[in-house]
Amino acid sequence: MSSVDSELTIATANVHFGDMIRQDGGLDPLEEYTPDILLLQEVINPQAELQTQLGKANYRLIHAASRFGLAIALRKDSHLRLVEGSVRIHELGKMGTIERALAQRWAKRPHDMTAHGMLAAQFKTPGEQKMTAISTRVTVSSNRRGRKQQIMGISQALTDPYYSGAVILGGDMNHFPEPQPIDRAMHQSADITPINLAGEPTWRAKRSPVYIAAAFIRGQRVENMSAELDALLYKPSMLTPTSIAVIDTISDHRAIVDGFRLQGSGDA
Repeated sequence: MSSVDSELTIATANVHFGDMIRQDGGLDPLEEYTPDILLLQEVINPQAELQTQLGKANYRLIHAASRFGLAIALRKDSHLRLVEGSVRIHELGKMGTIERALAQRWAKRPHDMTAHGMLAAQFKTPGEQKMTAISTRVTVSSNRRGRKQQIMGISQALTDPYYSGAVILGGDMNHFPEPQPIDRAMHQSADITPINLAGEPTWRAKRSPVYIAAAFIRGQRVENMSAELDALLYKPSMLTPTSIAVIDTISDHRAIVDGFRLQGSGDA
């Protein structure tokens, strides 16, 4: 098996209620990095639009879970191949009434996103090494109880034998302004490590009444209010990160892209 066979690149991106997919060229900022797999959140695009727009960017849709707003796509010329029948969906919790109302308002269009969850799929390299990729989005940090339950739900889900071996989880974790104790507890219990973003924020507040008020409460200028909402995590026993980039996109979130090298012979 060549070293090329054991390497892959993953991108996680919150597409801001489908805007990044909907707009032609919305995925262009990722093109320099040619990710093998896209882990997407806030995907509310109709299935046909999603497939068409991903196709224009040289990706094929693996699966979309509309009630979670999650999708996974594979680059058409990637050396990875989907393990047929491997898609797995896991619900973490329903969106609350206020959260659903805000999601409808911010999306500016109707959509089916009403819950939080995990969407996973498994892939193999030409050398028969297996890797599981997961896209997720959990509730907002202000919903402390709900978010704690959902983070614990991720930890519990990752104990399933399905998630044995190499695992990469990416998504909008909604920790503000950075991972909290419950996140660190999940990292330890699930033996999963977040990529070190070296202080790079993945979200910056815009000048809107909501964020201006939030900044005032925190004693900050809205221009200075930022957070590490998004994360890319991996099983260190099976994967070694080789590169990292945090990229500006047309979304209000920044995308994270990282290269990985699979270790050992994997699970054939």
